[in-house]
Amino acid sequence: MASNELIATGDWRGYPARFRNDQVIVSAQDNIADGDVENIIRGAIEHQTAAQIVYRPSGRKWALVSVPVGTDIPALAESIGRRSGILYAEPDFVIEAHAPPPNDPLLKSQIWAQIINAENAWRRTTGRKNVLLAVLDSGIPIQKGVLSHEDLSSPRFILHHGTISHDYVPPPMLLIPIPTAGPNLPDDQNGHGTYVTGVLAATENNNKGVAGLNWRSDVYVARVLGASAQGFVGLVKQAMEHLANYWPGNIVVNMSFGTKMIVEALSLKQMCHDTKDGRFILCCAPGFVQSSTGAWHVDWPARFATTYPHVISVGSSGGSLADKDDIREPFSIEEPADPAEITVVAPGVPVYSTELATLKYADSQGTSMACPVAAGVASLMWGVNHHLSPSQVRNMLRQSGTKLVRGTREYRRVNAPAAVWRARLSVWWPFPWP
Repeated sequence: MASNELIATGDWRGYPARFRNDQVIVSAQDNIADGDVENIIRGAIEHQTAAQIVYRPSGRKWALVSVPVGTDIPALAESIGRRSGILYAEPDFVIEAHAPPPNDPLLKSQIWAQIINAENAWRRTTGRKNVLLAVLDSGIPIQKGVLSHEDLSSPRFILHHGTISHDYVPPPMLLIPIPTAGPNLPDDQNGHGTYVTGVLAATENNNKGVAGLNWRSDVYVARVLGASAQGFVGLVKQAMEHLANYWPGNIVVNMSFGTKMIVEALSLKQMCHDTKDGRFILCCAPGFVQSSTGAWHVDWPARFATTYPHVISVGSSGGSLADKDDIREPFSIEEPADPAEITVVAPGVPVYSTELATLKYADSQGTSMACPVAAGVASLMWGVNHHLSPSQVRNMLRQSGTKLVRGTREYRRVNAPAAVWRARLSVWWPFPWP
């Protein structure tokens, strides 16, 4: 997670950036043989005192490289990037949640579920075990090693060797104090992940609280955001590598965070490239950033929806019955220069879900909360027809959506039963949809 002591600020390719002050991400070129990758990277960093590889996933070209605190990270990354055999080197950028937990939560009902007509979708499916949900966020409530929220304590969250998911924060590498709940438990210290996970998978039919969108799929929780709702790209990449090795089937990943940078994060682009094998759908919450020309764009990784068909960028529409047809976040300033930067919208202002502070329920808002609405529906679709490709799921999710118009642009709000029905119908109608 992004402890403030680990965050540095500086300039990266003409724009201000925040990044980890003791680490860079380095990748060898694609044509480098796997057995030569470490030697190439070691050769590229040998000029930097005390630089060392601290993590490199097997079969991949990239690595995390630690350097002494106080190093000029942007200058070092630029220098390494010019070395022979190196595809890129860049700072380990800070990622941030796109909606912090509210200070004054208002207890309301799940209007967002009514808006997307979730109940009619549940008549057709409540999720399947052939799809894994993955939440990369700030974690879930855990006290004394036990899941502690009444609606987030299902056996579905007990994963991987019988422990509660995994914490992708190796203590020796991060040098951050380990939570008292234990080094391998993703206990939420912020609340953001608790809200998001509740929208996706809160326990149903237990006479308590709320119901998440998917009632059956297992949920893989990785803590990549800390108490300040900040983390690092390197943690996300490690979580994705572990996830890819853990589950052989279809995976819907919720990423309610972004870099809040206009400059493309090549390390996140590589992550999108590495997950285009047909097993992954990445649902991302967009933030809004402005270029030097004044144009507004979605940040990364959501913006990769324009180039990778398994990435879904989820904007936010109104979350109450009065404003359900309004386009809200991240459009509070302007609309993105490229309309393809938003794949679909979903209710996000407000969204009623599980809360950390009281271990009860409250409203939160933003694209961070709209994102799990879309991810949950995508997982229901993939459950009824696991033969669909990620791009087919994305296209059906959009095409079946309710039309919303803002100015001259048309957006599609997630319509749960229509999306599920289209996915199910394609079992008998295996032809491309118009």
